[in-house]
Amino acid sequence: MKNTNWKYGCLPVAAILLAIAIGKPRHASATGSLDTVPRNPFPKIERPAVFAAGKEAWKKFLVANVNGDVPVKKGAPAGQYEAYVRFVIDTAGHIDTVMVIKDPGYGMAEELKRVVLLSSGQWQPVILEGGKKSRSMQAQPFTFRVTQQ
Repeated sequence: MKNTNWKYGCLPVAAILLAIAIGKPRHASATGSLDTVPRNPFPKIERPAVFAAGKEAWKKFLVANVNGDVPVKKGAPAGQYEAYVRFVIDTAGHIDTVMVIKDPGYGMAEELKRVVLLSSGQWQPVILEGGKKSRSMQAQPFTFRVTQQ
């Protein structure tokens, strides 16, 4: 049986491999030296960002400042709701940006955002190896419980 692939301009695999084998040799080269590559593009964290008064104080701060009546006043039905925010701590320990990640509605995420912003200036920033301060991102979930009265 005759190969009809030649008629349509398709080359058999053997012809393609032969063309590659006798083609112009190609060489890859890299310029630069090891000195131009950063030694450690991701420095180690010596200490993560922390609430200045400690973890337990952060929990107490949240509980003391989050207004649990916000979802009730906005008509939330009974249940358990989780709001979730991320925020950026700058090198001076201030809250730079707060982003709502999970908003169950009824004003809960906005209330959590308000309280996180209240904590601005009460954080110690990340310390990288060598003692350098850096910006960092924290995440904070908060559970609201609405009960029937």
